[in-house]
Amino acid sequence: MTNIGRWLANGAYRAGRLDPSNRRSIRPVARGLLLLAVIQFLASVLQSWRMDPEIPQYLPIHTLLETVSILVSGMVFAVGWNSHQSRFSPNHRFLACVFLCVAVLDFSHMASYVGMPDFVSPNDPQKSLAFWLVARLLAAAGLLIGTMGTFGTVTAGRRTHYLLAAGVTATAGIEWLVLCHPEWLPISFLPGIGLTTFKKVTEYAVIALNLLAAGRLLARLRAPQPRSEVLLLGAVCTLAMSEFFFTFYSTMTGTYNLLGHVYKVIGYVFIYRAVVTTAIDEPYRLLEKAKTKFSDIFDSVNDGIELIAADGTIVEVNRTAAERLGYGRQELAGMCIADLCNLDDAALWVQRCEHLSRHGRFTFESSRIRRDGGVITVEVSARMVEVDDQELILGISRDITDRKAAELLLLKESARNQALLRSASDGTHILGADGVLIEASDAFCAMLGYAREELLGMRIAHWDAGLTEAALDEAVARLVAQGGRSQFETVHRRRDGSVFDVEVSSFTLELDGHKVLVCSSRDITERREAQRHIENLAYYDAVTRLPNRRLMRDRLLEALAAIAQSGKNGALLLIDLDHFKDVNDTLGHEAGDQLLRSVGERLTQCLRKGDSVARLGGDEFVVILNNLGELGVDAAAQVAAVASKILSALDRADQVGGHRYRNSASIGATLLDQRCTPEDVLRQADVAMYQAKRAGRNGMRLFDPTMQDGIDHRAALEGALQLAIDEGQLLLHYQVQVDAALCPTGVEALIRWAHPQQGLLLPAQFLPVADESALTLPIGYWVVEGACAQLGAWRRDPLTRGLTVSVNVSPRQLGAPDFAARIAQAVQRHAIDPALLILEPTERLFLRGTEGAIATLTALRATGVRCSLDDFGTGCSSVRDLQRMPLYQLKIDQSFVRDLFDDPGAQVIVRTIIAMAVSLGLETIAEGVETQAQLDLLRALGCGGFQGHLFGRPAPAARIVALLRADAVLTSP
Repeated sequence: MTNIGRWLANGAYRAGRLDPSNRRSIRPVARGLLLLAVIQFLASVLQSWRMDPEIPQYLPIHTLLETVSILVSGMVFAVGWNSHQSRFSPNHRFLACVFLCVAVLDFSHMASYVGMPDFVSPNDPQKSLAFWLVARLLAAAGLLIGTMGTFGTVTAGRRTHYLLAAGVTATAGIEWLVLCHPEWLPISFLPGIGLTTFKKVTEYAVIALNLLAAGRLLARLRAPQPRSEVLLLGAVCTLAMSEFFFTFYSTMTGTYNLLGHVYKVIGYVFIYRAVVTTAIDEPYRLLEKAKTKFSDIFDSVNDGIELIAADGTIVEVNRTAAERLGYGRQELAGMCIADLCNLDDAALWVQRCEHLSRHGRFTFESSRIRRDGGVITVEVSARMVEVDDQELILGISRDITDRKAAELLLLKESARNQALLRSASDGTHILGADGVLIEASDAFCAMLGYAREELLGMRIAHWDAGLTEAALDEAVARLVAQGGRSQFETVHRRRDGSVFDVEVSSFTLELDGHKVLVCSSRDITERREAQRHIENLAYYDAVTRLPNRRLMRDRLLEALAAIAQSGKNGALLLIDLDHFKDVNDTLGHEAGDQLLRSVGERLTQCLRKGDSVARLGGDEFVVILNNLGELGVDAAAQVAAVASKILSALDRADQVGGHRYRNSASIGATLLDQRCTPEDVLRQADVAMYQAKRAGRNGMRLFDPTMQDGIDHRAALEGALQLAIDEGQLLLHYQVQVDAALCPTGVEALIRWAHPQQGLLLPAQFLPVADESALTLPIGYWVVEGACAQLGAWRRDPLTRGLTVSVNVSPRQLGAPDFAARIAQAVQRHAIDPALLILEPTERLFLRGTEGAIATLTALRATGVRCSLDDFGTGCSSVRDLQRMPLYQLKIDQSFVRDLFDDPGAQVIVRTIIAMAVSLGLETIAEGVETQAQLDLLRALGCGGFQGHLFGRPAPAARIVALLRADAVLTSP
């Protein structure tokens, strides 16, 4: 089969003049299509003998195949809709819209099949085939249109959503037509007779559309194409073969009908793979290409590049460094640099590392021992860099063996020196004290593009573009007068006017009784590019292009040092975006990066001259303010003004990922103190920023030492609370709930902390700390587990077996991916009736979005657990949200009950809540009922359940049972 597939693929290339680059991707597709064609040929031969046996269990098989088709169509929509590849995503987004509609129609076809429960209207073959034909026409037309060209204008921005809305609207219209007016549609199938002419013509039309799409794809394959185009070719060919089966079956449950469905599933899988190839595989290919490009630059630099750890271990070298020493790159990695130097240079390694740590840069001469034992002299320009969070020494080494030899010979004999000078590999040249060129090497002449005769006698200003002519003459005279060696970087100008960076090493020499300047120029253009790239990675954030944490720390050190010199204050602002995680979770990380870039631009616009901004990491930014007032009060006022400007700039709506998102931030500020380290300053700003968030966000707080005391107290409380969980200091009390007849119906579980020193603590004294830390989840699960255990114990007592237990749950618990599963496990573990467990999320969950909460509550309802919305009336929920949420009860907040007789508005709110609950079919329960007057009024307003001190304070389970046995709930203290 492999050889046949290769033969078919080669034949296709010769017949269709397809591009050879597509050969590798088309071979497996050709083999698959050949196998499908052989099967279809054999089936058509059997059809000529009128063989179309019915399959006894056809309905479940049909349902399975259609379910797979619907799932694949849904995945095509999900992957194609979220594709971010600019070249192909328009076509894939168009196909995503098409296949979402196809998925809906295929579901209607499956649900309308004879034998399935009636779908809206009675099921029959006409209804099922109507959905089928529309879905096949839509899929074929969509694939054909998708191969006609790019949809950059049709699917740009919000137009994609308009296209999707149009498709969904059209699909809804088709559903209405088929379900409500089937008599308007032509007949497709006659039992006992078979397919009608209309059905066959329509199927042939679908085949034609698929073949046209295949022809269009074959034409495009004459040029190099991505693998997704070949997969789409396999899809349309397979779908065409699929439709061929549906032109000659005689029974709705026969073999040909089944084969057609199988071929359709295979075609859909081809389409899904095409979309995945572009949306997922292609980005990884581009990333690998970028890595290869950087590796090529790294290896193409003519100088040797060495990355060395502080202990002298070689981490990585480029190709030039390895070949120069006669080793392989892998052999050098892990070796010690001291083993490649002579004894004198090896002994200087520690001293040079210390010099680097103090000054950051260092240029020195060293030796390198080749594999064959030969020794070369190198000039090393070293600096400290950070790669993958590791401090490394970046050494760029240049072989100066020839230059050193030239210098040595120059001192011995002039004629021989001149010949050696001209043959030196570097751009070596000799200048007189007046800046006139006396001699030059062939390499220097080639570097500038002049003949030697043209260069000799030329002044330095003709080729050096780094300084003015007067400055150059002054520099040459100074270097000649000072003597010794020097090294500097400048810019040379070629004969054609182009300029390039060079590094010049020079020393003075007496020649024929006159002092001259011997220079060696080296083109460092590639090295500069590599350095800039490495510096960019080390000091700048990849997303916002702002300085990163490392560069920010350096600038903070400079600001702290400037305070002592100038006497003026400075400040640091730590800016944290509010609810940024919601953007990443709902819109994706690309949208989050887009928002971060926008924030970075706005912060830059808010700064004064001399200030700086950096991205600390995540959604945190740092602004360093310099040259503030000398008095602390003046500096604080200036900080407040800048913070206000920043908050105003950030507090506005942005277009993020196609959605409007209103951004805000919390700012913590602190005045700089030269006695503090950068870490101390950041810690102070973080404390102040935390206070700004606690104050309601979208604000600024200036650090005060008392803030740290509060943080320390909270940290101590958090540690004690963790110990309480581990040592079993937490316990549950219960408060009775009654109905309108004052009969006990259930209890609410309320957590308490039996603190070893402070006694019994109420939730308000420790739960806020838990909510702000990672402890809220384990505490929440502990409460649920305790409530389920209590229900399990009560089910054996006739007096308590019917009582419900209500448990408060936080939005963070509802957001946990395994929350519903863990609740179901607790119910099963304690063998309780799930309807007796009532979970009470607060109305605050609407502040974090309803979609995830609705999904979790729906999953809980499927287990039998019921949900009551706590503190209702204090949040921001709407009637529409309540209709979508699987609730059974609304719990009226106690603040309204408390104000029933003092605030007329409270009665109006309670009456409205009760009326809303009745209209939605929900029960109501009022919490905080403490007086008989409140109870009477709530009864009159129609409230059905009550909870509060009037019926008993929270107490241990044994106390509650004792009160119930004594029928003393209403008289308990």
